[in-house]
Amino acid sequence: MTDPSTALPPRPAYSDEEEGTWQLLYGRQVPRLQRMACQPFLDGLGKAGFEAERIPSLQVLSDNLAGRTGWRLVRVEGLVAERPFFELVASKRFPATDFIRKRADLDYTPAPDLFHDQFGHVPMLTLPTFARFFQRFGEAGQGASDAAVTALARIYWFTVEFGLIREGGARKAFGAGLMSSIGELDHGFSPDVRVHDFDLDAIAARPFVTTEIQADYFEVPSFDVLERDFERWARARGLLPAA
Repeated sequence: MTDPSTALPPRPAYSDEEEGTWQLLYGRQVPRLQRMACQPFLDGLGKAGFEAERIPSLQVLSDNLAGRTGWRLVRVEGLVAERPFFELVASKRFPATDFIRKRADLDYTPAPDLFHDQFGHVPMLTLPTFARFFQRFGEAGQGASDAAVTALARIYWFTVEFGLIREGGARKAFGAGLMSSIGELDHGFSPDVRVHDFDLDAIAARPFVTTEIQADYFEVPSFDVLERDFERWARARGLLPAA
């Protein structure tokens, strides 16, 4: 039984067309991800409770997350501003929409929909190492200066949204922007992109454009390194307390 204090709004009554859009997105993305996604993401699809034939329930996903890493989902209407976002993530709550893009916008939607927020982000939150990193990221943003918020936004972009990782000697994807977009995923593994070694100082100094397909990516050696290096980087700048 769901704790009333963590209850989410009821699952919307999705139309047949909306359910069909989910099935199309899921059915064409998962075969690519079997080749290109890191194993924790693939495992996380099942752990979180995703199904190919049905748009998920935020409540079911949230309860499954809570049982694994203590994270929960919060329903939102759309994008959340940076500082409220930090507050949510620091308390292990991830904001997610529950509307799905129009069929005409199958390949691109200007505002993140549930396929991005839920399918793209939630599986990685079943991985304890990544979940700890993400919570610390939120904590680092609390009370941060405007300059530090800019640096953190860049770190978020090049890891949580468009991160790559070395797994079993091969390059794999874990960022939600890659996981939820066929165009971005295929592009991220094309010879046309620049893939840089993981360096948080370099990431924090690199601007990004949200409306263009990515030209630069950073490859993390492991999720342990992501967690460790972010902790050191944030502590060195006074964004997290010293050990």
